[in-house]
Amino acid sequence: MYKLYTLKFREGGIVGNSGEAIALADLRGRLGETVDRANYAGERVLITRNGKSAAAIVPVEDLLLLEEIEQVADRELLRRARVQDDGTRTRLKELLKRFAEEDAREEAGALTAE
Repeated sequence: MYKLYTLKFREGGIVGNSGEAIALADLRGRLGETVDRANYAGERVLITRNGKSAAAIVPVEDLLLLEEIEQVADRELLRRARVQDDGTRTRLKELLKRFAEEDAREEAGALTAE
């Protein structure tokens, strides 16, 4: 269902299977062609700005897969947080008071260090 890609490092950034990186200035004149390559050929095209990786044009399937992976990771983080939750809760007012006290101690320490 999903294609796996390898990324290769090349001067100026990372390139996908197509091996192409395109400068933003060049993309302006080739946007339609580049989108078609992603849409119909499944290519990933890296966009560079000033010789550095800036963005990518990828097939929609790749984006959907990335979003699915992120959702799975989020669910796993939530599961772990629930396992570690001991039921203790702190009121916001109390938490803000603690932060203010910590900030005051840090400022006092910085002043004595000078």
